[in-house]
Amino acid sequence: MLDEPLFTRSQSVNLQVCNEIEHYPCEPLTLKVSTAPPYTDASGLMFGVSTTLKRLEDSIPQFQRWLSNNGAMLLVLVVDHMVPSLEEIEAKLEKAGIIATLVKANPNIMSAQQHFSIVEELYNHKRPDTKWMGIIDDDTFFPSIPNLLATLAKYDHNQPHYIGALSEDWNAVRLFGFMAFGGGGIFLSTPLTEQIHNGYGECLQMGERMEGDVILRDCIYAKTRTKLSLEPDFHQIDLEHDVSGFYESGVFPLSIHHYKSWYQMLPEKMHLVAEVCGECFLQRWQFADNTLLTNAYSAVHYPLGIDFDTELVEGTWAHPNHEYDFSLGPLRPAMTPEKKVSWKFLDAEVRDDGAVKQLYVHRGMKGKEDEVLELVWTK
Repeated sequence: MLDEPLFTRSQSVNLQVCNEIEHYPCEPLTLKVSTAPPYTDASGLMFGVSTTLKRLEDSIPQFQRWLSNNGAMLLVLVVDHMVPSLEEIEAKLEKAGIIATLVKANPNIMSAQQHFSIVEELYNHKRPDTKWMGIIDDDTFFPSIPNLLATLAKYDHNQPHYIGALSEDWNAVRLFGFMAFGGGGIFLSTPLTEQIHNGYGECLQMGERMEGDVILRDCIYAKTRTKLSLEPDFHQIDLEHDVSGFYESGVFPLSIHHYKSWYQMLPEKMHLVAEVCGECFLQRWQFADNTLLTNAYSAVHYPLGIDFDTELVEGTWAHPNHEYDFSLGPLRPAMTPEKKVSWKFLDAEVRDDGAVKQLYVHRGMKGKEDEVLELVWTK
């Protein structure tokens, strides 16, 4: 906990009047952060994703944040029925600093089988130095490649390994079974992909009516002796609508997911602060004015004080019932606006001087004005 407040002064601005605004100087705060290495060699990683060209193009800004200029490779299985030339999208990926290979999906198999077939394509396109192959969705985001590599380094890549996490929702686990859920990322060592390759034809026929990650699990269990190794910091994030309780809990996820569908978030903007403060994305600080800052997600003021356990996850999403206790629990109840005033992340940019400016907004209710918080991060 810091002895200083986060908020020191405010200024009212009438957007209907074109008067010049008086700019107050910033009042600096010094915060401790974890530094990131200047360069991460991820050339031992390959990532595979099945998606459409439109969704791929929309996902380039997110992929660029964690996949560019680090040696990792992206293999894209393009599932469009009518595929025009791939040269334009390949050029955009190259401009973004992403090493990518695009392959047209087999149109004669079911969608789930196409998603499973990405494993075969990864095996066929592996490089001599490939150690791990990750199966992801086009809305999977890895905030820290160094942390991802450190997690995988706990395992011998020369042995068969199947690594991932369950859904946070026990209902989903009950429905689909005990497996690595693909949205959080599924990681296979190269020897395991060779074993899957040897049984690929039979496995493909097993799963005409299943999900791709279900076919993968069944294939691994039917054709190899490898079992799932759980790493719970991979996150499927099967949470809908208001996910602030998850992101404000002090979590440092290896992966995040569903930010384009079940809830809305801009990780490529939020993650810009890492340019200045390294491994500080989602890092929390508690200030003297009963305010908690979750970096690049929210600043929250608690007018009645912080009289609760900040380590417990607040059940803010739709239906935060006991089905989440095994993964995120015990939960604490969602707080009312009278007890919790939130400024949510809106946008960020890297300034010409290398500093990162963030904007957080609190939407006024019942006729009250909106409020904007500006934070500038410098080294």
